[in-house]
Amino acid sequence: MNKHDAVVPEQRVAALSFVRQHLKMIFGRPTPPIFSISAKDALKAKLSGDRDLLDASGILGFEEQLLGFLLTKRSSEYLLRMYDRARHFLLDLPQTAEISGLIARVDALNKEIDGTKRGVATEPVSMPTVSFRALRRLPSCEICAHVAERLWRFLCEYQYEITISRDEQQRFADRGGLCPFHTWQLQAMSSPYGISAGHAPVLERLAAALRYSASALCRQEIDAQLQKMLPGEHDCVLCNVRSSAEHEAIDAAAKRLERDPTPALNKLSAICIPHFVMLVSAVYDDELARTMLRRQATVLERHTEDMRRFAIKHAGVRRHLASEEETTAAERGLLLVVGRQQVNFMPPARTAPGVEGKDQRSSLGLSAE
Repeated sequence: MNKHDAVVPEQRVAALSFVRQHLKMIFGRPTPPIFSISAKDALKAKLSGDRDLLDASGILGFEEQLLGFLLTKRSSEYLLRMYDRARHFLLDLPQTAEISGLIARVDALNKEIDGTKRGVATEPVSMPTVSFRALRRLPSCEICAHVAERLWRFLCEYQYEITISRDEQQRFADRGGLCPFHTWQLQAMSSPYGISAGHAPVLERLAAALRYSASALCRQEIDAQLQKMLPGEHDCVLCNVRSSAEHEAIDAAAKRLERDPTPALNKLSAICIPHFVMLVSAVYDDELARTMLRRQATVLERHTEDMRRFAIKHAGVRRHLASEEETTAAERGLLLVVGRQQVNFMPPARTAPGVEGKDQRSSLGLSAE
């Protein structure tokens, strides 16, 4: 903490106490050392040779710790970082006897390096780690992935059908086309010819509906006819595919979790919050639901750490030191909070299969308190 020359001693003590309390919330005990310094006074003292001012600046204690790190701990910290990356690279490979042997050798080297580091320096304070080993490198929401795949496969066939089939074009027109969101998804993967062939009957139907509405006798009837032109929630065939795939994936995941909770939890991806709410609602075991809540909180905390680390390094012009996890933290954090853009585009006012109308709080076995 710099610039302690700008405040009186009482304010300095209060500021240090405030920072120390917040560090305890992040690190627990022990907290990292906090140095209160005045870089301005330190420079002035070194230029003038004023020993008393140099001591009062607090810079000597900080420099001593920094020098100790550079001389004794920097290389071991670098090696441990490389160990961590190598180990997770090996874990991502198909597990064979040879790979298992390499992991064992890497673990042995890490133990040796860590032991050496502890012997020459004080115990380092590390960021809190998650309690679930499988959370180190999680894929994004598996529910989103399942829905996105189903939508993609359906769109590939559907855009072809409404281009060549008059019957499908007519059914497409009768539904009023797709919802606005899925219309643009269809446009992104269709040719101008396909869009024209498929949507011409839709526009023709809308024009006919408008002419019919113009002949209405009163404004209320006109408004009613116009409302009929808008595709409803269940008129968009892609919305129906999405909803079906979503419920299918939620139901399958809930059954896996209730059938064999521990392995299923370890294999569970980083479920996005909208789908996590649905998944917990589909689970009827109260203790399992609470375990899922704790796991999800841990996943969010881990992503928080990565995002903050990346932001600190980026702001401090240390971008080259950021790990792969940290550089992808922004995208992974958004995927965790809101899910995929092409999947979750409406407010999650939905319930899981089999729990329609059921109060989510009661399904978790939680009191209103």
